[in-house]
Amino acid sequence: MKDALGGNAENFTFFMDEKAVDGKVSTGEYRFGDSTLLLAGETVDGVITQYTVKPDRKVLMNGKEVDSYTAGKRHATANDIPTIPGEGDGTLTVFTPAGQGMMTVYFHTTAILRVWDFNTDGTRNGYVDSDTGITQYSFFVAPGHTYVISTTGRTNNMFYAGYRYLVDEKITNPITVTNVDAVLPDTLKVTAVDADLGGDPITISGDTAALELLKGHTYRLSTNDGGVKALSDESETFTATGKNVTISLHGVADEVLTGKITGTDPSTVTGLTFTNMVNGAVYRAEVSGNTYTCSMKPGEYNTGVETSNGGVTYDRVSVRSGGRNVNEVYVEVAGPAAPAIPFRSEIHVPGDYASLNEASDAIFRMEDRPAGEAGRVTIHLTDDLSEQVVMAAPYVTLKGNGHTISWYYGVGTLYYSIEESTGLYSERLARDKYSYAEGDGRIWGSVFIVRGDYFLAEDTTFKNTYNYELTEAEKADIAGCVLAVDRLADDADVSAYKFKERSNAFYIEADHIECYNCKILSSQDTLGRNGSENNNYHAYFRDCVIGGNVDYICGEFAAVFDHCELQWKTYPDDAGNNGKVGYIAAPKTSPYVFRNCTVTTSGEEGADPVVGYYGRTWGKESKAAFINTETNGYISEAGWGEMSSGEADSAAFYEYNNTNNGVVMYTTGCRNQTEDAVKDYIDTDTVVDTVLGSWMPVHYV
Repeated sequence: MKDALGGNAENFTFFMDEKAVDGKVSTGEYRFGDSTLLLAGETVDGVITQYTVKPDRKVLMNGKEVDSYTAGKRHATANDIPTIPGEGDGTLTVFTPAGQGMMTVYFHTTAILRVWDFNTDGTRNGYVDSDTGITQYSFFVAPGHTYVISTTGRTNNMFYAGYRYLVDEKITNPITVTNVDAVLPDTLKVTAVDADLGGDPITISGDTAALELLKGHTYRLSTNDGGVKALSDESETFTATGKNVTISLHGVADEVLTGKITGTDPSTVTGLTFTNMVNGAVYRAEVSGNTYTCSMKPGEYNTGVETSNGGVTYDRVSVRSGGRNVNEVYVEVAGPAAPAIPFRSEIHVPGDYASLNEASDAIFRMEDRPAGEAGRVTIHLTDDLSEQVVMAAPYVTLKGNGHTISWYYGVGTLYYSIEESTGLYSERLARDKYSYAEGDGRIWGSVFIVRGDYFLAEDTTFKNTYNYELTEAEKADIAGCVLAVDRLADDADVSAYKFKERSNAFYIEADHIECYNCKILSSQDTLGRNGSENNNYHAYFRDCVIGGNVDYICGEFAAVFDHCELQWKTYPDDAGNNGKVGYIAAPKTSPYVFRNCTVTTSGEEGADPVVGYYGRTWGKESKAAFINTETNGYISEAGWGEMSSGEADSAAFYEYNNTNNGVVMYTTGCRNQTEDAVKDYIDTDTVVDTVLGSWMPVHYV
């Protein structure tokens, strides 16, 4: 087909399986008419890697289960690709269409697909991201543009299964609308919308004889009334082929919604209503004590409450056909404004306050609190706590007294309780159980988030339970998952290797943070922060146990780790997967300095052999040093790696006087291995200036 604005535009479907020879697909340019599809691999030692099959990453493509393939690391600047890449620039796809149409990519990833839009002269227009947890993504393409299809810094795991290009061709589709058994209100509106590309809905009425649609595109039918369902051949979708499409309207029976009213004395509730979000229909519930019952059409509803004490609700509910519909209505009653309180230098949690978040808020309300160190408040932990903490107050000391602070958010799992805009826990959303969000990739879930400068923790365990156990609280909070595993399955063992995911235990968003004699435990991205922005944060860790298995100390902040135990989290009775432990550190441009540390394992049975790396790059100019560290045989001969292709050349990685069971060892992946190279990191006074910004931590020796 000759496109008016481009060249010879041909429809094509490209299965990687069909191009594979002995499990490999060649990189390079593939042509379809005047359209080009470039499979770009990673350049390793001057050789471009080929796409290799990953048989455990199956994808459904055009109704057929196919394998997916990867060629290695992503593009070095995957978050922000500045120019159109070429072959060898990293695992990605470059597509230049000859005509206007739709491109669909079939893939497997734990994160997102990102599509960059370039003009063919190389100028950049921006990008779009797919949702998480999907295996195919469609987007509009036009001649005169080139599209770069990649992943981002959120993951290395991008596996491509195939591509489908459909050139725009408008066709006329005859339409027949028939009412089967529905009561049709005057306000009824039936619409069809492109199921892959979205866009403006197309209105269909009883007088509609035909629609001009795009050939081969799938359209989704819907109505604005929960009492009427529109179907085509018993399906909510149809594909435009030019043949007649019969749309049948069916009546939908009422459903019964029941539940409890909480948060207020039920005697204060004088009315309860549910308003349909689409058509505004209002249904009034029968209230009896603290329970209610309401008959209504299936749909999405906002809840309204009438009370005698000013109580309000933010409840929402989905009412489904043919199921048991139960919903708690949580009524919030505003209390008096929190009063100012006298300054206190010592408080207890639980005790003076039930939670650490309440304690942090209370510190902000303290009257006449002296500035700086004079106003330091010490929180004494009196018991273990399960809460996601945001410690926003500055100059706080947390004395844990051996207690544990734990929470359960992990990336890839969807939770009702997460506020999507912040990634933080919301009691309102936890009770609502309507919307949900992924364990936030910006903060990797996070148990303890420090946002107040000059924070000091002593004798405290910070633990993300996501890769250790499935708590009852997490089980009740899970709305779904975008991963290939099911945490709620009867036989699920979330401590197993296949459940491993990003799940932060201690998140750094402030300056001058110190931890002494603490345990910081998780799996991937245990300690650190996300993002490339350098906020000039400094941190110090002494006599701590820090555990994980992939990039478990990571992000942009300068830090010194003295006499710490660097503990590989291993897997019970799984020697094969224990060999896949990854990287202790993934630093950015601010240095991490490890001195007199010990590399260990968490000691599960079957944990040997465990062989990992000191660290890997996270962007260009990554900096880290390991000095006088006992590795116990748990560090590989290579020692260091890179996260994205081409970053290693600019890295500043250092080793000095490290040992393997007492014998001095050096890795092949480090260029800086002399005492002179690390002298600024060895000298006690110099390291304060060069790494800690002249800040002297309390426990620094």
